[in-house]
Amino acid sequence: MKIICPFTSGSGADVIARHFGERLSVSLRRPVIVDNKTGGNGVIAVQALRSQPPDGSTILLGNVSIMAINPVLYRNLGYQPAQDFLPLSGVYRGSSVFAVHPGSQITSLEQLVARAKQAHVSVGSYSPGYRLAAEYLAGLANVKFTDVPYRGQAPLLADLMGGQMDAAVLEYGGAMPSIQAGRVRALAITSEQRHPQLPDLPTVKELGYPEYYHYGWTAFFAHPQTPAKTAQGLTDAISATLRDPGTIGYIHKTVLGEPMPLAPGQLSSFIQTETDRFARVARAAGMEPI
Repeated sequence: MKIICPFTSGSGADVIARHFGERLSVSLRRPVIVDNKTGGNGVIAVQALRSQPPDGSTILLGNVSIMAINPVLYRNLGYQPAQDFLPLSGVYRGSSVFAVHPGSQITSLEQLVARAKQAHVSVGSYSPGYRLAAEYLAGLANVKFTDVPYRGQAPLLADLMGGQMDAAVLEYGGAMPSIQAGRVRALAITSEQRHPQLPDLPTVKELGYPEYYHYGWTAFFAHPQTPAKTAQGLTDAISATLRDPGTIGYIHKTVLGEPMPLAPGQLSSFIQTETDRFARVARAAGMEPI
C-alpha cells in the first residue's frame, strides 16, 4: 500500500504520513510506504493518485491547499475536490502565528493593526494559505497589508530575523524553536484557543476579532471510484490509529498540532465550508483567480 504525500521528506506532514504508514501496516497487515510527490501546488500528488487503480492500494494525504485554497485561486486546476476525491478521514490541524523581529517597535497585534492604519506594513508569507491568513485579519481590521511572498518558511524566518519586513505569518510548529530562542517575537496565534506550550500568547480571536481562526490541516483521501467496502475499511483503520493515545501524543509533540477526527461526510462538509470562507477572503482582498 502507498501513501502519496505532497510534501518533502522530513516535513511535518511527511513525518505524520510515515507514522500512519507504520501503524496502518500493522492494522491492515500489509506493507505501507510513503511516496513524496512534491511540486505544482499539490497537483503532481493529485495526478499520482488519479493514475492509480481505484482499489484502495493508494491513498493521498491531502491538505488545505489542495482541497480548499487551490480551487479558489486557480482557474484551471484539472481537478475538483468534491468530485475527484473520496474522503476517508481528517488527520490533524495546526495553527499559525503573526510574528515580528524581536527588536521591532511593534510589540502586539493591536500595534501591528494600528501601524497599518497609518503607514505601509509588509507581511511575509510562504504560501497562498498564509497570505490568506494575513488578508483575513486585514479585512476584519479594515487595513491593508503588503504581501511579501517566499518559497519556504526557512528563508522567510531568516529575513524576518534580519529585520527585512514588518511582520510575517509563520507555521507555528516550524517557528516554535525560533520563538522560544527569542529570535522572533510572536504577537498572536491563529487557533481558536491558546496553545498550551505558549499559554501567554493570545489568539487573534480574543484580540477583537471573534470570528477569526486559521489552520493548516491534512486529511486522507482515496480514488473516487474506490469500492465502498474497501473505503470503509481504510476509514476504520485510519480512525482507530487517530484515536490511539500514541498517535495523539505524536501529533502534539511532533507538529504541535491537534487531531482532526472527521468522518467522511463531516470532512466533505468541512472542505466546502473552508472553500467558501477562503473565497470570501480572497474576493475581499482582490485576489483574482489566475
